[in-house]
Parts: sequence; structure tokens; C-alpha cells
Amino acid sequence: MKYIVYLSKIIAFATFLSTPVHAYPIIKKNIIAIEGNLRSRITFGPPGFGESPRTDTKITIFYIELARPISRKALNLPPTSVAKISYKAVQVWCGSGFDRCWNFLKLNVNKKVIVSGVVQYAAEANDVYPVNLTISAIERQ
Repeated sequence: MKYIVYLSKIIAFATFLSTPVHAYPIIKKNIIAIEGNLRSRITFGPPGFGESPRTDTKITIFYIELARPISRKALNLPPTSVAKISYKAVQVWCGSGFDRCWNFLKLNVNKKVIVSGVVQYAAEANDVYPVNLTISAIERQ
């Protein structure tokens, strides 16, 4: 009996390792899903974010371009004095421990995708768009 339990654990772990990037289970609450075209953009990064173009690094950011603007309410965002009524693009980030996500993003630029995750207002220096989504799952259409 111990052998069967041990074998089933090995099979379950091997299945987890071979799971494609878009099939990870969604664990967090307040997850939303959006569909749109995955785009990338090169912009200036640290230390000056464009103030010193010769010394500032260039970074690639990824975002979802939506077919129709989506409201703050539909994104489960709280009201603020600076929030827009709706958004046409949402910047996406891969969560920690989700390394294959970055490769997926790079390979699927300009393709239609469905992305799910937790949305929040921009808070970091690398946040180019006012709304960010930390990816829990992503799938190409």
C-alpha cells in the first residue's frame, strides 16, 4: 500500500512539472480575467527613467490592449480621486515562481490572449500604465 501511495505522489508531481504555463490553478481570491491583444513596449528604466537617456537602462513592458475600455468596477478596483472611469490597456506582470510566464509573453506578442490574475493600481516605478494585473494564468486564443 505504501508503494501505491508513493507512486501516486510521484505521478502527481511529474504531472505538475509538465503542466503548460496557462494551466496553473488559480489560488488567490478576487481574480479577474480579461481578453485582448498582448503588446510589448520598450521604455526607459532605472536609474532616471528617461531623464538621462545615455545611462538609463531600457526595459520591455507587456500590456493587454483591450478591444473595448473596461470600467474600474469591472476590474474590482476601489474608487480613488485620480482613477479613470475606464481603461483601454492593462499592464501585465508575471508573479514570483512563474518563470515560464515571461517566455510565454515574449513568444506571444501581438497575439490574442486571455489573462487572469489580481488587478491593482500602478504603484512601482516600472508601472507604465495606471492599472496592473499580476498573472495567475494566461492562455493564447
